[in-house]
Amino acid sequence: MSIKDVRRANRHAGDASALRMMNIAAVLHLLYSAQQTPATSSETTGDHRFTVTEIARATGVSRPTAEDAVDALIAEGWLAEGAPTVKHGRRQAGRPARRIWFDSQAGCVVGVDFAPHWVRALIADLAGTIIGQAYYPVTEKAPATDRVAAARTAIGEALRLAGREHSQILAAAAATVGIARADGQIVRSILSHLVGQNLAEMLGEFLPVPVQVVNDMRAAVLAEYWVGAAAGSSSAVYLHAGLRLGTAYLIDGVSPLGFNGAAGEIPPDSGNRLIDAHRELVSFTGVNIDSLTPEEIRGIDPQTVFEDAARGVEGARQAVIAFAEALAAAIEGLVITVDPEVVVVGGGAVVAGAVVSEAVQSRLAGVCLFEPRVALSPLGESAAAIGAVRLALDKVEHMLFANPSARRQDTKLVKDITPAQNIEEEVG
Repeated sequence: MSIKDVRRANRHAGDASALRMMNIAAVLHLLYSAQQTPATSSETTGDHRFTVTEIARATGVSRPTAEDAVDALIAEGWLAEGAPTVKHGRRQAGRPARRIWFDSQAGCVVGVDFAPHWVRALIADLAGTIIGQAYYPVTEKAPATDRVAAARTAIGEALRLAGREHSQILAAAAATVGIARADGQIVRSILSHLVGQNLAEMLGEFLPVPVQVVNDMRAAVLAEYWVGAAAGSSSAVYLHAGLRLGTAYLIDGVSPLGFNGAAGEIPPDSGNRLIDAHRELVSFTGVNIDSLTPEEIRGIDPQTVFEDAARGVEGARQAVIAFAEALAAAIEGLVITVDPEVVVVGGGAVVAGAVVSEAVQSRLAGVCLFEPRVALSPLGESAAAIGAVRLALDKVEHMLFANPSARRQDTKLVKDITPAQNIEEEVG
């Protein structure tokens, strides 16, 4: 055989190998996409099982090619296969059809929310179903080390409740108050002790995967787009109102960062007006606020006022309407700029129900050329953590499909850790 023949054979072998990888990726994508993603439920619905013939037909490959891809993916641990069908105690005659599905239990992802007064950890399987969660309260003045320690405890407990091992984590994301750089360092936050801290590195001391850190409002609007009030919408503005205030927006599944990572943030002047509105709102909690500092007033939870408004208590109702109108006024510029399909109201204010949504809708109707729909979030205080779960799943999907040769757990998603860094050893 000549050198030219050897090169031609190697090229053909390379082409065949690349084609095989493409076919395997196509089969994996088909079965992965067939899953339901009920992130707020522990129940799954629908039949995600395919025969090899159905897989071949759906992907446009031959049956032997489909069978080869299925066998390869089962060996990698991404697919599961059911036992042959049995009727009346007997196996069916002839060669039984193989039933294949994506194994959503092949790994799990972690989503964490670092809020001012708590750390929440969610564990989801690869179908996006939440299978474990834990909540750990912290004070607003808790240092970053205490918050990370709380996250470590919450993640360990959520893993235990999910029945999962530390080694099964394939990706993780954390949402936090403030603006984070791509490397996980917090550059601005109302929690001053977080500024300058690198949450990705701190979490990386006990998690086996790189951690993506994002602003909590951006995580929340992503959650609403995925499984919340903005599901099925092309664009959305998210407005968080309650113990604290925040905004974010999303267009076609993307929440733009802007040059400094502050796109969609409430401007200072509007923020000051909102502080005044918040002061008026919490005055209906029964707390004497006259002797309190602005920081102390900001720490008062207006939840009881929202509850009274929902029950029709007139003073509380009027206070909530005035607060909601001030909120809507603060985001007018953002809504006019984005021209969203829906404005989602989240946080504790959703307890007030239509009192809040109708006040926001009324204010926006007077300033918008095209009035957006206003909806209340169904995700509650878990929105940011659910958004972090979605970001972690995006990371898994990138690993599965963008780089088919790096699907194995021992490649780019997972880093080496020492036994002393295992979560279970820390939390018992």
